[in-house]
Amino acid sequence: MNILIVDDEPLIHVSIEYTIRTLGLPGLTVYNAANGREMLAKMQEAPVDLALVDIRMPGMNGLEAIQAAKPHWPDTDYYIMSGYSEFEYAKEAVRLQVAEYLLKPLPPEQLASVIRKVQE
Repeated sequence: MNILIVDDEPLIHVSIEYTIRTLGLPGLTVYNAANGREMLAKMQEAPVDLALVDIRMPGMNGLEAIQAAKPHWPDTDYYIMSGYSEFEYAKEAVRLQVAEYLLKPLPPEQLASVIRKVQE
């Protein structure tokens, strides 16, 4: 299973990837992107089963990136990550049919649950 972490903060990438690796789930490959445009480029390089996408990023934000990606990669499960529980973001995520709106920091149990849902 291929997982793409999209966030403009390098510490978030490292933290989430470390947490995923400590879960001990077999067959996971983790990729990183620093913004929406990089997300789209990475998705062209390798199939992505799960995209964990931050909302607030410079240039193309997470919601714009998901909107651009969905027509090309409809089978990818998109999850929004945010440190903000703002209604407008959540409303837009629902419109884009995002699987879930996750608040950072992501607890290991929540990441494990998301990965298992996508694997099933």
